[in-house]
Amino acid sequence: MKKIVIFTLLSLYIAFPLLAQSKKPITHDVYDSWKSISGHTISNNGKYAAYSLTPQEGDATLMIHTLPSKDSKAIERGENAQFSADSEFLVFKIKPQLDSVKAQKRRKVRAENLPKDSLGIYALQIGELIKIARVKSFKMPEKAGGWLAYQHEKNSLTRKTLPVQKADAQKKKMIPWAPSLCCVILKQAKRYALRLLRNMNLQSTVSASSSPRPVMTPFFKQASIPLIWKQNACNRSFVLKLDTKDLRSMNKANKPRF
Repeated sequence: MKKIVIFTLLSLYIAFPLLAQSKKPITHDVYDSWKSISGHTISNNGKYAAYSLTPQEGDATLMIHTLPSKDSKAIERGENAQFSADSEFLVFKIKPQLDSVKAQKRRKVRAENLPKDSLGIYALQIGELIKIARVKSFKMPEKAGGWLAYQHEKNSLTRKTLPVQKADAQKKKMIPWAPSLCCVILKQAKRYALRLLRNMNLQSTVSASSSPRPVMTPFFKQASIPLIWKQNACNRSFVLKLDTKDLRSMNKANKPRF
């Protein structure tokens, strides 16, 4: 019995140094392989969770998990994800490839010509992904589901100023260019295009009622921001002031189509 105990202790004494030698020391190279979790969010119905998995250097990966199962989907370069209020859509930004951006910056490409973010709209129930290029920002309402507002980046080929016709036809005034704002009904795939006369940070979004008259009301309170929308097909124009909660048509003869 004493021999067995001594043999066991001797085996452990020999094994511990071998185990210690098999462990790799932690170096700076190991740190580079570590990834962090950011932007974690859960849908209102509790069935989905999303987060961005970001390495120390490189592109992030957006992970979408269906709960409580282990089903998941990975979307490259997805960040800043947000679930819709009805838990049917996940909307997020898709960043350009980091290596590509760095390479173009080394070539001293102008900032307006660098790759821009895209917008990703993922339908959770059917697993369909829609991408929209050159999106600056987006916003969804906190309570009403099915609506999305996003703002396009300025096209480098577009003029920086737009002419405004005054009462006197001989005089013209130039106003700062502003990106267009699109309001989307996600379930119906309908889009309302608005042209901003001032910069808007998308703190407000709008919804359309089902009444015959085209009335739109804001989801979020904000100071008055005049918006002009034009449709070339019927040359209609709308003026919207968010504080008045009213959208008045200047030409009610033809209903616009989207």
